Amino acid sequence: MVEIFSKCSRLLNKIALNTEDSFFSQLCAKESDKLLSEFIFFLKEGGREHRVAQNHILQHKNVAKYPQIVQRKLYVAQSGESLISQIKNILNLLDIIKHLSLIKPATPLLLEKNLLLLKLSVLNAYQPIARLITETEKPVPLKIRKPNLRRLPKSNPPKLGQTHQEISEFIKSKERTQNLEVFSRFSHVGRRTLKKKLSDLARANVIKRIPDGKKVFYAISAES
Repeated sequence: MVEIFSKCSRLLNKIALNTEDSFFSQLCAKESDKLLSEFIFFLKEGGREHRVAQNHILQHKNVAKYPQIVQRKLYVAQSGESLISQIKNILNLLDIIKHLSLIKPATPLLLEKNLLLLKLSVLNAYQPIARLITETEKPVPLKIRKPNLRRLPKSNPPKLGQTHQEISEFIKSKERTQNLEVFSRFSHVGRRTLKKKLSDLARANVIKRIPDGKKVFYAISAES
């Protein structure tokens, strides 16, 4: 990486010296100084913090619980992204210089190639640590406990007796029967008992209940 940077620095200074336009000459010199500054920052901060962050991550699986690890991650990312940003600035400047034909194209093209190689080297330097952090930050899948659903006891079908049979036969003799007719036909049986018998027959799917406004009718079920 240092060798690639040295080539970039020499080529950029060469362009600054050979550019006839004084404005772009000074601009190239300034960008060269910025590139050197960012590269030193990357080597100093990024390299050191890269190792510290990696050691912390290997010790702790859950990165989110340790703020110092997140802080190391920021140092690594900041140093690399800052250098890449400066490389992009110089690449943009080269596009202008080539467009204005301020210098022979061979040098800018060679510089462009080395800048891209430098960018790739920077990415390769801090992406593994970023990838390692990302992998350790993956949420652990939660084990969802299935609710212990108690089985509801099945309702036993009602036991039908003689009175049930008589009521069902009476309803069967008509297309549909109002409950009052049932009460009248079986007047010797209490209404509460008759309602219970009708409810039993309905639960057993012998008859079906047909509401009609305030009135209630019963008819033989198709399943019976």
